[in-house]
Amino acid sequence: MGSWWHRIAERLKRWREYQRGLPQKEITLYTRQRGAVCYAAYLFGYTVPMDQVPDQLLTSGLTWYWQSKRDREARPEFSFLPATTPITLLTEQTKQRLLQELQEVDVDDYGRSFVFYGCFSESPVEPDEVKEAAVQFLENESGCIQLMIIIIGDDDKSYLFVPREPIEPARRLLMEWNILRHGDYRVASFDYAERVLDYWFKIT
Repeated sequence: MGSWWHRIAERLKRWREYQRGLPQKEITLYTRQRGAVCYAAYLFGYTVPMDQVPDQLLTSGLTWYWQSKRDREARPEFSFLPATTPITLLTEQTKQRLLQELQEVDVDDYGRSFVFYGCFSESPVEPDEVKEAAVQFLENESGCIQLMIIIIGDDDKSYLFVPREPIEPARRLLMEWNILRHGDYRVASFDYAERVLDYWFKIT
């Protein structure tokens, strides 16, 4: 119980800071010479309340897909959700399902693991093409994907993989999330971000 209350208190603290316009102090920029860079920040459930996530993504100007998995046994009230969700297009019809997954808590008070893919394309991308497009984006900053977010269930931070020059819809969203407004990042090598990507490869 103590860990659960600690996590809730931390999220409330960061949300109040966000409301007052204070910069997030724990944003890390993992950089490299080539390919998408990575920002690590307290995001969903902190600066962005969980119940606002689906609508923020839907109105961002990007087309979003998500996939998720449960890393531990879920609490009984969430047992109706499947252990894994394959790559799924976010729509008005699927946003309630996404919200339920975002709110899921396991027996150790952690959430599910997620990957979000933000695409900019004239026509929808088939779900089975998304991973290939993500590899192209991560390596060359090219293709339809413009923003990729990885959340590991027992890690409160979100890992945002971003091109060096985001297109306008992605830039607006990053500004709204207080990522690009923050100028005093802790800069680190891309090594840890590589480990996050290794996790992504395991669940896709």
